[in-house]
Amino acid sequence: MAPLAITGRNGKPVTSLPHWPLMVQDGAKQDVPGARFMASVARREEKGSDVNVASHLLIDLLTDAVDPAAVISDDSDLAYPIAFA
Repeated sequence: MAPLAITGRNGKPVTSLPHWPLMVQDGAKQDVPGARFMASVARREEKGSDVNVASHLLIDLLTDAVDPAAVISDDSDLAYPIAFA
C-alpha cells in the first residue's frame, strides 16, 4: 500500500488530497479534509544483478579464471548465459 499520487506542476509525484474531482465524505456526508487515498501497488525493481552475474560468469570462464562454476538462482534470465558457459 502506498499513498495515491498525481503529477505535480514540475512533473514529480505529489500525494493526492481530497479535492475536486475526488471528494471524501464520511457516513454523515461531511467533508473529510485530511483524508488520504491509499492504493495497492506492484513494484518491480531491476537491480541489474542478473546481468552482473552473467557477465562475471562468462568473463571468468573465457579468461580461464575458473574451471567449474555453480550458479544457484531462480532467475530465468540467467538460463542462456549459463547454457552458453
